[in-house]
Amino acid sequence: MSHDRTLRTAAPVIGVSLSQAVERLDKALLALEERLRNLDERTQPAANPISTDSAADPDLLGEIEALRERERVLEEAANGAYAALGEAAANIRQLMDEEAA
Repeated sequence: MSHDRTLRTAAPVIGVSLSQAVERLDKALLALEERLRNLDERTQPAANPISTDSAADPDLLGEIEALRERERVLEEAANGAYAALGEAAANIRQLMDEEAA
C-alpha cells in the first residue's frame, strides 16, 4: 500500500522533471539549429575562391581538402545530434501524454 502512495506522490514530480527535460531539449535544439545556420553561412563559397588548379600550392590544397572533410564530418555530427535531440524530446512528450491520459 505504501508503494502505491509513493508512486502517486512521485508522479507529479516526475511530470515536472519531464517537462523541464523537454524544455531543456527544446532549448538545446534551438541552439544547435542556430549554430548549424551560422556554420552554413560561414562556409558558403567565397566570391573568389582559392584556385584549385595545378599551379596552386599542393600543401595549401591538401589543407583546404582536409578542412572541407572536417567541415563535412562536423556537419554530419551536428545533424545527427539535432535529430537525436528532437527524437528524445518527442519521446519525452509522448511519455508525458501517456502519463496524463
